[in-house]
Amino acid sequence: MLDDHEFEEKIVPCIIKLFESNDRATRLLLLSTIELYASRLKADLLNTNIFPLLVSGLADANPTIRELTVRSMVHISSKLNYNNLNVELMRHFARLQMKDDQGSIRTNTTVCLGKIAQHLDPKNRSKILSSAFSRALKDPFQPSRMAGVSAFSATQQYYPLIEVSTRVLPALCQVTLDPEKGVRDIAFQTIKGFLGKLENVSEDERLKEKMEEEVTNTTNPAIPTWAGWAVTTVTSKFYSSKIPQKDEKSIELSKSNSNNINLNNSEQMYNNLPKDNTVKNEYKEKQIENINTI
Repeated sequence: MLDDHEFEEKIVPCIIKLFESNDRATRLLLLSTIELYASRLKADLLNTNIFPLLVSGLADANPTIRELTVRSMVHISSKLNYNNLNVELMRHFARLQMKDDQGSIRTNTTVCLGKIAQHLDPKNRSKILSSAFSRALKDPFQPSRMAGVSAFSATQQYYPLIEVSTRVLPALCQVTLDPEKGVRDIAFQTIKGFLGKLENVSEDERLKEKMEEEVTNTTNPAIPTWAGWAVTTVTSKFYSSKIPQKDEKSIELSKSNSNNINLNNSEQMYNNLPKDNTVKNEYKEKQIENINTI
């Protein structure tokens, strides 16, 4: 194995050059193996030379590139500077959660955020997390909602008590009527856990100071029993789907594409008709009427 000096001198320039390539096969290979070399990249070089190229994959037209880019952030988040991690990456994550048409990508964005939560700036962490996970709870894709609940539970130590009572619990209560029982079950379990924290402080106010200290902690504190399952879920692996995802966002996109195809086919059939203006106009009007009823 190359020592650090040789790695930086011989390998790093190649990695940067490969990230600059527009070839998707090259990018896929870089993302698939990032855990093998990420730990050896120096923070300043990563933030300046590699991260701007890497993060561009979150806007790639190819879903596989976007998803692998999301997953790759777990391996580099500890080395990212304040702006790249807390501003730039969070901006991309928010966009993916709101606008990406792939349910698995929206789900894994939430999972990834739960995994890298400890590296976020303590001053802004609770707001970033609560906003992102609350957004996930409104996702039409069931695994995304489950990821949101699990992430809330797994990061329970990062929310000030006032935020637990005013933002976290109200958000979680919305999914107690979720159409999927699996989501409802873990929502009730998580709500009970957060309520337990508030009840404990109500019984013994001396606990409040200790709990508030954990909010700004950059290490992993002891995990309460009620949140243990969520920590295991979030830290174990990402969500993977082997079947086409039929969530509302994907269906809406499919309908839009279908309408465009139908319109194009109608125009083509119309243009192939005999050059009789009366017949052509009547046919076109009927086709447009049919399309509008779809």
